Amino acid sequence: MRELLDLKSAADVRAAIARDKLKLYLLAARVQVHPSRLSLIVNGRAPLTPDLALRLALAIAEETRPA
Repeated sequence: MRELLDLKSAADVRAAIARDKLKLYLLAARVQVHPSRLSLIVNGRAPLTPDLALRLALAIAEETRPA
């Protein structure tokens, strides 16, 4: 598994999603958040909680690990 990202803001999450070319709806399903809610968070219109930041970091690391 890849090293965990330090996701502190919406910009960090947005950058990780873009860098790894992840699909927002698949990431949302993995962290058990509605895709529209994750969209609000990524666009800075809803808060990124510490719990969700950790779940996102784990999911992104899992999605981008080498096969």
